[in-house]
Amino acid sequence: MEKNGTLDQAIPAKQKRGEANRVRMILAAERLFASQGIEGVSIREIGAEAKQANSNAVQYHFGTKAGLLHAIFDYRVAQMEPARQKLLVHAEEAGRLQDMRTLTDVLLLPYLDLVDEQGKHNYAVVMTEYMTRYRPRGVPHAGDELTEKSASLRRLVSLIERRISYLDPALARSRMDICHLMFFNMLVIWDKDYRPVSKRPPLRIFVEDALQMVTITFCLPEPTPIDWKGLVGKDPQASCGVLTWPRP
Repeated sequence: MEKNGTLDQAIPAKQKRGEANRVRMILAAERLFASQGIEGVSIREIGAEAKQANSNAVQYHFGTKAGLLHAIFDYRVAQMEPARQKLLVHAEEAGRLQDMRTLTDVLLLPYLDLVDEQGKHNYAVVMTEYMTRYRPRGVPHAGDELTEKSASLRRLVSLIERRISYLDPALARSRMDICHLMFFNMLVIWDKDYRPVSKRPPLRIFVEDALQMVTITFCLPEPTPIDWKGLVGKDPQASCGVLTWPRP
């Protein structure tokens, strides 16, 4: 028997404290990865940022930096899951599960809620580095796995893949990554703009512009290979044609 209750009552409270501490380390790592780069931060620095008295706390919970990076992905995927599930239900009720703009909104809008106390999109910064440096090396993302935390995301990805099934699978995967990067980079550029928010166009304008670009990019036809070497020294306009693509 514990002093303030039964042992069974004390265990959940301890688990809650442990989970809160774990989340504190995840968010500290995300902040430092965003500001200094994933390779520019040590495990000990992350522990200090998370106010951990034990210098080995991060290693105890996550093992390696790769394990911590995967924990960030897992945490954020789970955080966005309810929003995506709700948006998919609304899309299905409206008969819009084949509409690429609707699918794009479901895919990308939940990222807007992933901000820190200053309103910065640290996760977008981390994802930009991951997708340009680590994903090409085969480092997995938690969203690649079908789990209870990612069920809506995996369903959404399947819907998008069916929508662009005319593409070679490798090209479709590349297009998915590039479309993510377009949206993440928009958020990163917005955050790093030196002007006060009051002096800039509203973020919603940039979001809408990015969503339109992503929708169009998803729907572009499979490209015809071009011999770029043969274009050197020629009039650049000679190689420009009019693109047509399926309606979003």
